[in-house]
Amino acid sequence: MIIRRVLQIILAGFLAFSVAVFADSSIPSDQAVDVQTDSEMTGDVLDTPDDMTGMKETFIQTLNINTANAEEISETLKGIGPVKAAAIVQFRNENGPFKSLEELSQVKGLGAKTIAQNEALISFE
Repeated sequence: MIIRRVLQIILAGFLAFSVAVFADSSIPSDQAVDVQTDSEMTGDVLDTPDDMTGMKETFIQTLNINTANAEEISETLKGIGPVKAAAIVQFRNENGPFKSLEELSQVKGLGAKTIAQNEALISFE
């Protein structure tokens, strides 16, 4: 968390510098800069011990399996190509939203190994 905060401070300084340098550019001065804060970020932070000694943070973005289209599924999940992704979407359309990984395993051609490999990437909300 300390590393993330330091990087945010550096980024904020860079943005302030950039605004000052390019104040006379063709971008209208009344346009706001959209900066994402910690509270607006989504996903899970993994591998973050309490003392942070010698560890790095790994930020992963989760995929909502109930709203993602086939292309998003095949691009995000490991071991799932366009055909399996389409089968997931078709199963969801025919049977309603998934509530668990167990329900997801009912999709034909989607094995337990593939689901386990992607468990941390899949969300249901």
